[in-house]
Amino acid sequence: MIPKPLILAVETSGRAGSAAIAIGEQILAEAAFSGPMRHSAEIFPTVSALLKDLGRKPKEIEHIYISIGPGSFTGLRIAVTIAKTFNLANNAKIVPVDTLDVIAANVTTENTLPTSSHEPPASLVRHSFSDGGSIEHIAVILDAKRSQFFIALYQHRVSGTEHQTTSHESRVTSHRIWKKILPDSLITAPQFLEQFACKE
Repeated sequence: MIPKPLILAVETSGRAGSAAIAIGEQILAEAAFSGPMRHSAEIFPTVSALLKDLGRKPKEIEHIYISIGPGSFTGLRIAVTIAKTFNLANNAKIVPVDTLDVIAANVTTENTLPTSSHEPPASLVRHSFSDGGSIEHIAVILDAKRSQFFIALYQHRVSGTEHQTTSHESRVTSHRIWKKILPDSLITAPQFLEQFACKE
């Protein structure tokens, strides 16, 4: 089995910053900066402290994930700088991550429901959220200041994994994912209301 790379992930696109160390999908350690807009002062000490606590060295980092906005221009420059530093020093792979996509990915549930052994996982496409409702679209909205907003719109998709439990019954675990159908946009408050406010 190919060993999974040691990953450094940094978030500097918003007012609050953070860093995390992971192997594959497993987060080993994470820390938020002490206050808003502390990115430049705390990113290197935070990363150093996380690596030290794990008994790891900076040279072991193979991948670096950075948020690429939309967001604070200064914050994004800081993330790019640290990514280039690790790339030049370790040949670490730089992985850019859309900020709005990450926020959308947090709107998710996992449901495990009994179903006939002949019933396809696709039949669970509308079963979602703990209240039994079905939400087809979500919008991620960030305040861009000056009466403007960063926004992206997503439509739900469900991927299902079927598990055989008995000879007569199987269970399907469904995972909610979101497909972007409106790319990252910058709009004003009146434009936002015109496009997305509910109308009678």
